[in-house]
Amino acid sequence: GLILMPMNLAVFGIGIVIGVLTTRTGRYKVFAVAGTMLILSATVLLLLLDANSTPLELTAITFLFGVGIGMSFQIYT
Repeated sequence: GLILMPMNLAVFGIGIVIGVLTTRTGRYKVFAVAGTMLILSATVLLLLLDANSTPLELTAITFLFGVGIGMSFQIYT
């Protein structure tokens, strides 16, 4: 649960911010594309983790994954 907490916080926080930015600017495609790229890069970084990886690395990568999800899911819903 504690490992996934940074991701959940990023999803909620970034989802709110992107929703406000989309409403104010009317632009949505850039957020969807950037979010998808962040999800892809975080997935690649998660694949590179091994037994010697530090908890800080895992936390940072799951946070990055959450930012990507928050950016793209806000647009899709």
